[in-house]
Amino acid sequence: MTELLTVDEASERYANQWLLMRVHEYDEYHTPYRGEIIAVGKHRGDIHQVELAAVAEAVRTGGSVYVFRSRHRATRGGWRRLPFDEAAEPESRSGHGRQ
Repeated sequence: MTELLTVDEASERYANQWLLMRVHEYDEYHTPYRGEIIAVGKHRGDIHQVELAAVAEAVRTGGSVYVFRSRHRATRGGWRRLPFDEAAEPESRSGHGRQ
């Protein structure tokens, strides 16, 4: 059975790598959400040949693929992903945001 991962799960598993995902599920904004990782590489060029074949297959079958670079998330003293409303708060508190 093929393992399906969310984009976030894949990013954590393959930190700081280029990923090629065969998309199986989209979120409500039609953004790739969950799929099968079919190639992983340190550089984009490492997955290029697999990407070309996967795109050709997707065109034939009506499927889709998603290429992205995962990002390492630091847990101590580093950055973290914030929901949009939390990310906007510091700007509005500083007085530099729109009023």
